Amino acid sequence: MSQYTSTSEMKHEYVSVVDEASKNDSIFQNFKQNKKYTGILEHVSQIQGQLYLNEIVDTTIKDNLHKFKINDKVGNPKTYKYGKFGNMSPTTLRYVKVLQDIKNNTQIEGSRIIEIGCGYGGQYTVMRQLFKPLKYTFVDLPEVLSLIERYLGVLEIKDAYEFVNGKDSEFIYEDFYDLVISNYAISECNKEVQSHYIDNILSKSKHGYITHNQFNGYGLDEFISILKKYGKDVKVKAEVPKTGRKNVILVW
Repeated sequence: MSQYTSTSEMKHEYVSVVDEASKNDSIFQNFKQNKKYTGILEHVSQIQGQLYLNEIVDTTIKDNLHKFKINDKVGNPKTYKYGKFGNMSPTTLRYVKVLQDIKNNTQIEGSRIIEIGCGYGGQYTVMRQLFKPLKYTFVDLPEVLSLIERYLGVLEIKDAYEFVNGKDSEFIYEDFYDLVISNYAISECNKEVQSHYIDNILSKSKHGYITHNQFNGYGLDEFISILKKYGKDVKVKAEVPKTGRKNVILVW
């Protein structure tokens, strides 16, 4: 693959702090407020957090909102008080809203799920509070995978998950996945990397949930057209709340 696979990888400070956080205790304890990190992740505003909370209406999800606070126990994120729900980080509320979307689109329990571009593992951490996938595969840069491994280890989330170096073009992916997730990630990769993921992951995934921010690689229409050639019945949905002018959510 080319030297840089995505916009986040080109941000050397981001990759550097992720690497340091996976190895250094003091940096790990506060990485969610590290400016080198928040330029890429963990920058959801307090107001956006409230907008996400307003969208969380599923009874199963909302009644268990307190359980998702586990995601705020590590990394010292900025938290704000959200009425009767108490203090939570806006980023965690975004993960919860995405979980609701996924729950409404496909079965999670007992499924084979693969995520492309995984941050510190927050989506899985939130998901795991209510559901147990059969297997969860994280695909990202090696430095990011190391941080996820440490993060899940501290939270003592020990399940059937695996880590895959996204730059390893020789890795042999499984023949089938129940669901692929990629939020603000595959749409930030170059065409070469997008094609690799489409051929090896998206084409093999029964369902998909992708927040597409039209940042790099194939244009949205071309991206959808390629997926349809693989037989995916792609539906374009509005991103609510909208965090970028061109952002949409693709599901199938």
